[in-house]
Amino acid sequence: QTLRIGFDMTQTIIDNGAYSERVTVTPIAAAKGQFHIKLESQYKGAKDPEAWRTVYEITCTQWGLEQLGKEIYDAVTSG
Repeated sequence: QTLRIGFDMTQTIIDNGAYSERVTVTPIAAAKGQFHIKLESQYKGAKDPEAWRTVYEITCTQWGLEQLGKEIYDAVTSG
């Protein structure tokens, strides 16, 4: 999937009914080739069960995003 300026890609990576995590990748309009990556979690037993909490954020280049994807893929397929 190709990301275009002004469009985010959000993917749920964990959802067991009580706990969820999602990752969002957003192209940065003011910096061509840069992306903002945000990992969020949601716990249904929390005080505000509908709130998403930011766990981690990073801004990187397209090359960095590709390397991250490669490392994740290698980690899950190597064992």
